[in-house]
Amino acid sequence: MRDLLATIFICLVAAGPASAEGSADAGAAVFKKCAACHAVGEGAKNKVGPELNGIVGRKVAANEAFNLLSRL
Repeated sequence: MRDLLATIFICLVAAGPASAEGSADAGAAVFKKCAACHAVGEGAKNKVGPELNGIVGRKVAANEAFNLLSRL
């Protein structure tokens, strides 16, 4: 058991922290798929899906202007 824990620890340390690097251009290209249903930025309005401003930390289905239950 001790060897297993040591092995797991070594693997985790060797893996290092996940890289948060990325390309803004690549992200913009990926978001084009999302933009068909979602809007983001100043003045964003709900489309087929809700606007994404302030989504980090927002509770699920918390956008009162976008009634999720009526779409199910």
